[in-house]
Amino acid sequence: MSLAWRTETPNSIPYGALKRAKYEPDMAKMPSTNGDWPAVNWVDAYDEKTDRGVAVINTGTPSHKIEDGIIYVSILRSPTDSWCLNEPEYYDCPGFDGARDAGTHEFDYSLIPHSGNCRAAAIDRRARECNCPLQPRALSCSGSGKLGLRHSFINIDAPSNVVVTAVKKADRDDSVIVRLAETGGTPAEASVEIEGAGKKVSTVNLLERHPREVKGKIELGPFKIVTARLSE
Repeated sequence: MSLAWRTETPNSIPYGALKRAKYEPDMAKMPSTNGDWPAVNWVDAYDEKTDRGVAVINTGTPSHKIEDGIIYVSILRSPTDSWCLNEPEYYDCPGFDGARDAGTHEFDYSLIPHSGNCRAAAIDRRARECNCPLQPRALSCSGSGKLGLRHSFINIDAPSNVVVTAVKKADRDDSVIVRLAETGGTPAEASVEIEGAGKKVSTVNLLERHPREVKGKIELGPFKIVTARLSE
């Protein structure tokens, strides 16, 4: 895809985004890659003068680059044979195991023109929706009761830039661990309740240690990952 402008090129990282300059391979120490940046869920090209952009959302492609107004998306990779990428016109891809992605591949992507920057267009949220689609399941039930029209075992009161990344039993007791992440680069507050879990909320580190009781809502800084523990 070719664009006539490019002043800002943010792309996604796990639970966040970075503005990337052009990738410059460093050949001083060892063979380098061909100039791609990792592509977690999306890449965006944004023009400040016209306040508009174009985002490419992917569902698993490994990397991308933007060069001279053109967005390139790599769809396969050769993880054990990086030296062939330095001068690809002089090499054929070796056929041994591990040199290339084998099997049948399906590629899905979404192309989204938008006004404003990637935050205003909620590109990160749309990318998460694309990569985590709703999966309905039909279940049989022998009971005679009636199910409600709506039910959730977890309730979270938070803006759309806060996501739940994990729910699990605590390692050392029967508490419930909930991991939250701020994905938009702006401070946020959140509260979470889980059916059957305790009402006492505290924050712990990633090893679930050093609890600090939370009074009110949990505070998250920009791109902050917070681990909360719900206990009796």
